[in-house]
Amino acid sequence: MTTTTTVTIGAAQLAGAVGLGIASLAAQAIVGSVVGGRGGGRGGGSRRGSHNRYGRDLKDEREALDNLLEMVFLQDGTGCGMKLVCDLAGKEEDELVGEDLNILALVGPGVPPGEGLLPKSGADVYRNARYIGETGAPCDKIFASCPMNGTEIRGITQKFLHLGA
Repeated sequence: MTTTTTVTIGAAQLAGAVGLGIASLAAQAIVGSVVGGRGGGRGGGSRRGSHNRYGRDLKDEREALDNLLEMVFLQDGTGCGMKLVCDLAGKEEDELVGEDLNILALVGPGVPPGEGLLPKSGADVYRNARYIGETGAPCDKIFASCPMNGTEIRGITQKFLHLGA
């Protein structure tokens, strides 16, 4: 019984981090469907028409990704997802694995806190966390509400993502 309680608390604490990992997989599907829909059609359409379609696809893609981040943010009660993004952003690219890179791609470019649209969205919060990590700030201190360090969060998130593999 105690083990079950511990696992449940751990899962609740990591909901944001694991959610980011799962969302990054969903993001690959979203981006793939948009990329798969570009070009490759029969000739005869104007270049301008294709450009407009491509622009709408990119807007729809970003909106879908931002919606995913909002859903993850709503589950990230302890801030472990934000700590994970901060930690990943502070690492050199050669230290990151595929899942790490997918999470950073999902989040998008870092944005300094205070910039962006108000009210803040989940996407803004994770982009702020990325910016904080990119500056070399101490993620463990800034996101202290998450009881684990970035390495622990990465390990658990990667194990969870590989359960279905």
